[in-house]
Amino acid sequence: MKRIALFILATAILALADMGSLMTEGTKLHDEGQYDAAIAKYKQAEKLEPNNALIKYEISYSYYMKRDMKESLRYIKASANINKDTRLNDAIYSMMGSIYDDSNMPDSALAAYRKGTSFNQRSYLLPFNAAITFRRIGKVDSAKVWLKKAVANTKLHETSHLQMFTVSRELGNWIDFYSYAMYTPLIAKKKENVSAALSDLYNVTKNLVKCKNTNCETTLPKFEKTSDEDFAVVTTLAFTQILDSVGHRHYHEKDTSSTQQMEYLIHMLPKAIKLIADFKNTKNTENTLTTFYKGLVKNKLEETFVYIICREVDYPTFAKWKLSHSADYDKFYKWANEEYLQTK
Repeated sequence: MKRIALFILATAILALADMGSLMTEGTKLHDEGQYDAAIAKYKQAEKLEPNNALIKYEISYSYYMKRDMKESLRYIKASANINKDTRLNDAIYSMMGSIYDDSNMPDSALAAYRKGTSFNQRSYLLPFNAAITFRRIGKVDSAKVWLKKAVANTKLHETSHLQMFTVSRELGNWIDFYSYAMYTPLIAKKKENVSAALSDLYNVTKNLVKCKNTNCETTLPKFEKTSDEDFAVVTTLAFTQILDSVGHRHYHEKDTSSTQQMEYLIHMLPKAIKLIADFKNTKNTENTLTTFYKGLVKNKLEETFVYIICREVDYPTFAKWKLSHSADYDKFYKWANEEYLQTK
């Protein structure tokens, strides 16, 4: 009996080793774009472990990449039906939603994202994907509701924050626009996301004022849903442009160099930060970054933060500032990492 038991155990161990090897080979082939060959390897592994949700997910993924949505959907549904590993839920339901999205079935996609979220309330990926679907079908209000769920669960997913400031601009939610547009360059790893945020910050703010000769007037954006608080923010920034100046140059004048654009942002954005820090969240206008901006003001780090996020606008200006403000630079990252992001 013992010899039979040991033989069965040894066979099981060898089968697991073979399955792992097949999965590794399949993943390598998938990454090389050889999807049919990858699927063949995965299906060999599937024969060894027919109730393995991960294997069926990988098969679905390879079918998805070769744009066979029918087979991809069949395997991802099978994966969802047998899955017992909560760590796989986000991946499974994100894949299912993506298949439906790419098949022009937004209602089914949203149902998949909702179901996945019901298993994991702390997910940011599923709410983010749901928001993208809502934006695609023109429901920007609903997109923002789901983006709020996403950013509430992550401080570091740059695309969630990028989308948050984009939809806030479209809706005329200016407090949220400035909050997330200023934060995105801090966490973004993709240069295009940094550029998009800084470009929007500059253009939206600069366009609050129009001047002809010496006559300047505010041109505040008009949206039906703009709140009194949002209106107060853009009004304050507009009048700051008109009233403030640097030397003989006014801030509302046209900028002709990156140095002048940097100078403009360094002047305007700390004011936006203070306005946001004074803003009191309500149940209907919750801003997940208010705590961050209150911390900046409390620690007198508003200008430091703005120089750091705007370095791509005019790096020589940033480098010159850093030479004489290295202590503030270090203080900011110490506070951000240890207190706000809580990553020591």
